Amino acid sequence: MDHLDHKSRIRGPIMLLLGLTLLFSAMVTIFTFHHIHRLHVAREAEQRQQAIQTLLPTLLAQNVSLLEAQLNTLTTCPLFLQAWRAGDREDLLDRISPSFNDFKARYQFINFSLRQADQTLFLQLQHPRGHGDYPAGSILARAVATGTPAHGLELDRSGIIFLRLVHPLYLDDQLAGFLDFSRDLHGLTATIHRTVGSDIWLLTAKENLDRERWRQRPGAADEDEWERFSREVILTSTTNETPPALTAFIDQPHQIHLGGTFTTTIQGWTVQGGQVPLRDQEGQEIAELFFLDDASALVTSLSRLRLLFLSATGVTAGGVFLLLFLILGRTQNRLTDRHRSLLSEIETRQRAEGELRQLKEDLERQVANRTRSINETNQALQREIEQRQEIEEELRDAKEEWERTFDAMEDSVIILDLNLRIIRANRAAGDFLGLPAAELVGRQCHQLYRDASEPCPDCPVVATIGDCRKRTTEIEHCQLDKTLLASAWPISDGDGSCRRLVHVARDITEQKKFATKLQQTRKMEAIGTLAAGVAHDFNNILTGVLGYGELILREAAADSAVAKDIGQIVELGRRGAALTRQLLAFSRQQTVEMRPLDLNELTANLMKSSGRLIGEDIEIKFNPGPNLAPVKADPMQMDQVILNLVVNARDAMPTGGTLTIETANVEIDAAQAERHPGMKPGPHVILAISDTGIGMDREVREHIFEPFFTTKGVGQGTGLGLATVYGIIQQHQGSIWVYSEVGQGTEFKIFLPVTGTPDMPAQITREPDLPRGQETIMVAEDEEILASMIGRTLENLGYTVLTARDPAEAELQLEARPAIDLLLTDMVMPGGNGMELYRRLAARRPGLKVLFMSGYNQAALEQKTMDFAGLPFIQKPFTAGEIARLVRHVLDQQNRLNPGN
Repeated sequence: MDHLDHKSRIRGPIMLLLGLTLLFSAMVTIFTFHHIHRLHVAREAEQRQQAIQTLLPTLLAQNVSLLEAQLNTLTTCPLFLQAWRAGDREDLLDRISPSFNDFKARYQFINFSLRQADQTLFLQLQHPRGHGDYPAGSILARAVATGTPAHGLELDRSGIIFLRLVHPLYLDDQLAGFLDFSRDLHGLTATIHRTVGSDIWLLTAKENLDRERWRQRPGAADEDEWERFSREVILTSTTNETPPALTAFIDQPHQIHLGGTFTTTIQGWTVQGGQVPLRDQEGQEIAELFFLDDASALVTSLSRLRLLFLSATGVTAGGVFLLLFLILGRTQNRLTDRHRSLLSEIETRQRAEGELRQLKEDLERQVANRTRSINETNQALQREIEQRQEIEEELRDAKEEWERTFDAMEDSVIILDLNLRIIRANRAAGDFLGLPAAELVGRQCHQLYRDASEPCPDCPVVATIGDCRKRTTEIEHCQLDKTLLASAWPISDGDGSCRRLVHVARDITEQKKFATKLQQTRKMEAIGTLAAGVAHDFNNILTGVLGYGELILREAAADSAVAKDIGQIVELGRRGAALTRQLLAFSRQQTVEMRPLDLNELTANLMKSSGRLIGEDIEIKFNPGPNLAPVKADPMQMDQVILNLVVNARDAMPTGGTLTIETANVEIDAAQAERHPGMKPGPHVILAISDTGIGMDREVREHIFEPFFTTKGVGQGTGLGLATVYGIIQQHQGSIWVYSEVGQGTEFKIFLPVTGTPDMPAQITREPDLPRGQETIMVAEDEEILASMIGRTLENLGYTVLTARDPAEAELQLEARPAIDLLLTDMVMPGGNGMELYRRLAARRPGLKVLFMSGYNQAALEQKTMDFAGLPFIQKPFTAGEIARLVRHVLDQQNRLNPGN
């Protein structure tokens, strides 16, 4: 009976605990499944929201790509660019009308604008018309700042969201304007609805709209629509009805529904929705997308799954509970018998474990004592081994570090004993002598460096052995054709006597050559500055000579002696102008007119007119190369190069000889280009001019391109001819080589890089009479003689001329006579410059035309920070006819560009 009560006491608590466990498990399962159900429904709304957020950039990118492709087609059209360059609105309308009509057929609202480089609106097309001016906006500002296409979304105050694309327009690599295109996103909500299947509403804040413009836009909603929501207005939607649940969500504070979702029940149906912000390129929110979906089918499926799971869980729990109740009785009987047997076995094992524990404790004490002794011995040995390893590693690292440092030095370094035998040499010393560094050890340094049996007389090592002091000297090594900076350092004992030496040799050949070239470059720069200044003053003088000479020629009879004499004066003035161009070309400050040129044609034409210059006792041979490639060059400067070399060849053959001119196509490889600084590999044209004259020695060859160096007698040469040739060839990105030996003649080879196709020669036309005019012209020139000459020339042609000697006098003249049509001003004057004067006068006289003149060329003026940004400019010296024609051209050209002036 006691045994049965004992089993009942055991079975009861176990079954109670089991029942409570099953009940708790069922409750946890119900709660978990309900929570998962809610999370799944909410996750469905978030996935819809993420799909819309991912879809928006893709749709906008596709639209931008399509628009960019159409605008690129327009901006690369030569006819469109030609019309834009000419400013022809009618032609531009013809070019853009097909694209505009295509856009108009596909979109409800279109704005197509052409803006000038300063963002001024030049031409605008709209659909529908009268929609109003489209503001500049941040997208246009970004395109102006970067010079590249910019796009983004913009919200019009009438409630239309535009996709805007601003495309810069370049002419001759210069920013000439912008194509500004905007179109509506009317179909955005429908596209999203078709893609994700949700109903879509597009709203914006009322503060973003002008209520009157919103009410008057084409297709606008009823006025009551404005009052539907507290702070927002519907721009468009895929359904005409707005459920109350969505209305309540929209009317929540903006920070609550921003990027949020919701799930609710409407008349037994479960719906879910949310908000996605629509932002422009600056990240500013311009509108909101709200979406709504029917989630009833999803909820029904989840409910059925939950009921099925709960039924299966109940049946399984009941079966487990019954099975355990039946088995538990039998298990308790077996456990009771086993319990008694285990108690007896445990007592026996406890006694045995006590005895074993005592024996184990004794053995552990003995092992611990022995282990402690062994560990102490091992630790002492380990410390000694580690100390030895550290010392060996430090010695090895020090040796390797010294060897790496020794071999890393670029200078040749050797260590010598007192008999000048090499004890150690670095890698640079071996490379310098062409042997491995190990093979230098044991040999004497003078045997290796100079193959001599005795030390070199100027070697610093010998002197250092004598007094144990450091020595450094510069040595010319004739066998290697190198300049060495040699140093010797003593390694002394404690008593101060020299025991060994360190010899260092540094190759300074290139540094010496560079120093020589640098000195020559500075000399050329100084002379170039002097030449530019002389050319400026000389140009002013020549302008007066040419101008007054032409005035006298126009007044004198054509067949009179005076006319012939004055003609000679004008011709001398033109030769003086050519001399100034030669000075500027020598100083590399002359502005060149580069164009594709055929050297065969240029040389042949030049030879026709140079026979008398060369003389009858010299035979000329011209061997033109077949299919000669064109080069990019200034024809006048290339004439000057050939003539200078031909004259030099003539002077080198005082008793006659042969002058040979040859041309050919050549390919310059990298090795050849490296031997001649400034030359680049690639296809070149060679122009070779050779003679059979007296030739030159090495010393003369090394100085022939220096300014003012000449081998001719006093009064027979200026020393600028070959210096000018060198400057011109350098300015043309070319190279010039000279080959000559005394008594063997001289050959100059000029290499010029190949360019495109040669230009066709221009047809020269002459005007029988100078153009006339009746406008008022102010001449600002500090040289009184030049101002008088220019004034007389223009007055004779019908113009009214005012003169000013400086900017201050010019401003006073403008106050007295404000109706001035053209300012003709010198760039450099006392009290200011022509550009500053023009800016001040143009601010007071809008539409004022300008023509700059200067004895300095354009390159020199740019160095003086006088950038006249493409405005008309004439270089002194000039003739009366040249200034008259250019004045008339400037007045006519600017009148066409500014018809309202």
